[in-house]
Amino acid sequence: MEAYMRHQFPFFGVYAPERKSIFIRWYKEEVVQLSNAEIEDLILQLYAKEEREFHYIAAELFYKQLKTIECDGIEHILNHLITRKSWWDTVDFLAVSAAGKWLKSDSELQYEMVNKWIESRNIWLIRTAIIFQLKYKKNTDVKLLKNTILSAVNYKDFFVQKAIGWALREYSKTDPVFTCHFVENFGRLMSSLAVRESLKYLKKKGIRI
Repeated sequence: MEAYMRHQFPFFGVYAPERKSIFIRWYKEEVVQLSNAEIEDLILQLYAKEEREFHYIAAELFYKQLKTIECDGIEHILNHLITRKSWWDTVDFLAVSAAGKWLKSDSELQYEMVNKWIESRNIWLIRTAIIFQLKYKKNTDVKLLKNTILSAVNYKDFFVQKAIGWALREYSKTDPVFTCHFVENFGRLMSSLAVRESLKYLKKKGIRI
């Protein structure tokens, strides 16, 4: 696992199925007895540890507690986790699952958070702004998606460009015309990586632009 993550973090070597089983048992036996404030502190304490499995558990615990944490607390913890010990494995879960769930029913908050994330100039927060709608399908705010990508398109960082391609590719499964038109109109601004990733699904389906 360490090699797969380019030796960014030490690992205990606990694979996902076992880790999830441990998490469920631990949550039922111990975490449920804690107050909301104690759980929020626990999330940050777990994330401060070195081994990557602790970070996964912290992210899973944060996701599970979204309904019990106040909005300001969610923003603080989410940004804290995304901008520390950052790599695609935790950031993508936090962006798509946690941020995606938190923001789905509040369009005003979506715009507020995206503006903050883009203005932060932190590549991982920018990646979050681009991909948090990944599972929204027909509920995707296409205006927000378009504006977010155009705000980030000049960042040449691999993870930002990959996110642009990923978001457009995923949405092409819902609305292929949108992705086709986007690449037609703005492909000259995008990296070759972002364009290639954007069109993967369409090319697989035999759709050409």
